[in-house]
Amino acid sequence: NADFAYLGKEKRKGTIRYRLKESTYSGLPLVLNSQINIRNDKQTFTAEATLGSAEIDLTKGVYNSETNLTSAFYTLQTKDLGELEPLLGYRYKGPFAATGEIHYDGQLKIRGLSKTFGGMVDFLYKKEMLYVDLEAASLKYIMNIFPYPLMLDAETTGTINFDFNKSLLLVDTNLTDAKFLHTDLVDTIYQKSQVNVLHEVFDDSSLTLKYQNDLLLGDLKLANDTGAFSLTNTKINTAKNTINAYFAFDMQEQEF
Repeated sequence: NADFAYLGKEKRKGTIRYRLKESTYSGLPLVLNSQINIRNDKQTFTAEATLGSAEIDLTKGVYNSETNLTSAFYTLQTKDLGELEPLLGYRYKGPFAATGEIHYDGQLKIRGLSKTFGGMVDFLYKKEMLYVDLEAASLKYIMNIFPYPLMLDAETTGTINFDFNKSLLLVDTNLTDAKFLHTDLVDTIYQKSQVNVLHEVFDDSSLTLKYQNDLLLGDLKLANDTGAFSLTNTKINTAKNTINAYFAFDMQEQEF
């Protein structure tokens, strides 16, 4: 549906309303309602879309045909990020909600804020890189969106970066209220020391790691008032389920 007050080669003024009821995008069912207001070289737009289980709203959209610049504010909510793999280029997991801005000038840039993970997550996607700043967010919920092994939960402040071209994950964080999740590492510690680290909570901790090609390299340092645990120069092969690390352990009257 188009309605123009005038439509010339240099001057244009009008409104286009566009609706898709039964369509697909990258194999996902798509429903779209949009309105585009045209004034010469400048277009403003709004849109509401449902793509799979994701609900996407665009507001205050602007497109300048002379400069080929596009920007808009967005809100996104989905029950399962995994459904959006054809759109995102990577199979994340779990629910997600965010608000932010989109810019396109030949390259896509997406900035946003999310409280999906308990605390505040500030993220930026540009040039095939994802930069994430964390403030008191749940480490378990954040790492669960990546198909990587989970070892800990904690209130997390720091950074996570992901290089899409290299499938490279970098984590540099400080942790409070850190707790082990049940893994083979927990069982190994119990077998060697009779200490169940699942009962421990660590309030002064840090985690740095690099993960690529099934290989995790990093340092984990956990401490509380009564003990400490650390894995340094850690090398974990998730495909072979092997771990090599310098191991230090002092808790529940056991020391290694």
